[in-house]
Amino acid sequence: MKDRANLGIGFRLVRRCPGLAVAIVALFSGTVMVGVAGCSRANKCVPGASVECSCPNGRRSAQVCSVAGTFLPCQCVGLATLPPANRGPEAATTPPPPHPTPQPVLNCPENQVSIPGGTFWMGDQDLDRAKPVRKVTLSPYCMDKTEVTVAAYRVCVQAGACPPASATVDWKGIKPEDKTKWNQFCTWGRRGYEKHPINCVDWTQATTYCEWLGGRLPTEAEWEHAARGSDGRNYPWGNEPPDATRLNACGSECTAMAQQRLDASWTAMYAGNDGWPATAPVGRYPKGASPFGVLDMAGNVWEWTADVFSDYSAEPATSPQPTRRDDSPRVTRGGGWTSEVALAVRATNRFGFVSGNRINSLGFRCASDAKR
Repeated sequence: MKDRANLGIGFRLVRRCPGLAVAIVALFSGTVMVGVAGCSRANKCVPGASVECSCPNGRRSAQVCSVAGTFLPCQCVGLATLPPANRGPEAATTPPPPHPTPQPVLNCPENQVSIPGGTFWMGDQDLDRAKPVRKVTLSPYCMDKTEVTVAAYRVCVQAGACPPASATVDWKGIKPEDKTKWNQFCTWGRRGYEKHPINCVDWTQATTYCEWLGGRLPTEAEWEHAARGSDGRNYPWGNEPPDATRLNACGSECTAMAQQRLDASWTAMYAGNDGWPATAPVGRYPKGASPFGVLDMAGNVWEWTADVFSDYSAEPATSPQPTRRDDSPRVTRGGGWTSEVALAVRATNRFGFVSGNRINSLGFRCASDAKR
């Protein structure tokens, strides 16, 4: 609400949906911003879900639901018109080398993908939380090919190294009736969900699991590079819009489920049926693979990273590392099965959740340092 007060906001009704629906009309540096401020589901939205909002230059943006169950303001302020691929300032004019630079062969664990080191443009001029775009150089590293599954997490629990995952959601201010509603989508303890991503785990549980394997949570720079490579693409697979063959987000199956099980009206990101109304077994969408062959980096579940959520710096960075391990909000990436708009699953999109949150559309994958 502080941000809204600073922008000098007026409200007017713009669309109908279950619960409250309003739009923001704001004056900021002489620019009119119009966007959906929050379409709630039974007066609460799903944390991590997103809705589309319109910007004055005809572009589309998105706003994400916070853990309080309300949508954050539309990200239109300072929105620039860029080429279709959100490359950094030099990427469009610097030609690629005539021959690829040979990369060392990395010794990665069996379930991880080798990610070569290199320099890429991190960030996105379309998203306020992902600006400014800056040059980041990374050393080679390894990344899980898929999100961590229920079966994999269970092995850690059985070894006595990890606390059991929870079959319940939890975040500050959640009401008992909302817990009952969203608990049904937690994957732990559900028959037939061993190959689904583990969700409803907090940041500490995710960190403990990765460290037990001798790895760690990826930094958000590593996550973004593994998701989009160095060519400035919007999504792991390229710049084509999301569809039911590339990821598990909110398609026709999701909107039908919401109506039947939640008595709510959700908006589909794409017209097709991706086959899974909530989480999907990992690795089911090979057409959505990243340039390095990493799967499910868009949709299914948001993913914890190691970094504290904070504003970007414009300064170039080399292998940036998180510096704090406390209860600060942590960066999450990738979007989830509740995501309703394409911007939510961009490889550059980032959102912050309190480290103790357990959410049914939030899981993780691990990374590790490369061994040559």
